[in-house]
Amino acid sequence: MSFLNSMKVKWKLLSLCVIAAIGLLFMVRSSYVAMQDSKTDMDKMFTQNVRALYAIGNTRHAMRYMQGMMLIATSSNDPARIKSVTEKYDAGKKEIESNWAAFEELAKKDPALAEPTANAKKALTTYVSALDESMRLANSNQGLEGRAYYDKNGSAVATALGKHLLELSNIADKAAEDINKKNDEKMDSAAFASITYGVVIVALLIIASLIVTKAITTPLSIIIGSCEKMRDGDFRKPAYADSFEYRDEFGNMHVIFSAMRENIRALMGKIASSTDELSSSAQALTDSAAQSAQASDQVAHSVTNAAGAVVEQQQNVADTMESVDICLTAIDRLTAESKDVAANANQSEQNAEL
Repeated sequence: MSFLNSMKVKWKLLSLCVIAAIGLLFMVRSSYVAMQDSKTDMDKMFTQNVRALYAIGNTRHAMRYMQGMMLIATSSNDPARIKSVTEKYDAGKKEIESNWAAFEELAKKDPALAEPTANAKKALTTYVSALDESMRLANSNQGLEGRAYYDKNGSAVATALGKHLLELSNIADKAAEDINKKNDEKMDSAAFASITYGVVIVALLIIASLIVTKAITTPLSIIIGSCEKMRDGDFRKPAYADSFEYRDEFGNMHVIFSAMRENIRALMGKIASSTDELSSSAQALTDSAAQSAQASDQVAHSVTNAAGAVVEQQQNVADTMESVDICLTAIDRLTAESKDVAANANQSEQNAEL
């Protein structure tokens, strides 16, 4: 698990792709092997069994064709007709020879065909010899003798040859059926193997996906939890910090996140210290302001007292000024009276001189 924790996320995801690719290769290989085996069996069925059946069928057809030409030749008295039929008979004989040669070549690949092929070849040789002799007699204007020769020497052989060819057909048909059955079994086995591989691969992918998903979501959940604590104002070092064992991208994220948390925590400490200093300064300033306020009150009281004295002095001055005004008024009146007395005196003096 430590190896997985140290693996990068992209390699973790790539490992799932590798598991899927390996499983797919196993499935493809299983299907390919089954298809190749099926192709081999089908090739064998075609190159041996189907072609063998084809050769046997053509041989039987040529045999019946030659038999028909022989019957026509032995029943005709027309030399031209017999010659034409003989040419067709020779063509049928060549068809038997070519098809039988092809069958013998195919029969060499199957040991089960060795003995039946030998028996059929023996009967075929005897049968063709009987037909040849009948045709020779027909071409010698001895058609009845040719027919009699065939009935005596070829009819029974034809029956035996038909049985041998039927036996060979049955063997080839059974071989083809066995190959087809074997091919069906292989295909069923391949299908079962493909299903088994598919189930195993899906199970492995599910298990691997769960492991890889856990390896990705677990550190992510831890980091998200730390972010939520920081959101709530908790910048303390978490208990898991020293045991965080992931060395992938989430491990790098954890290292960076832890450094950021410590830096923020240190900054918060400095801010708290500065706040305490500011609080102390503010308290001192508050005390100083209180003292200043008290002194101001005292000064204000003194000013108030001084103002009262000034007002009193002003009143006294006003009273004094009023007295002075009265005196000045009296003086002015006395001065006027004096002037009047002086004027009267002068008038009296003038009057006295007269």
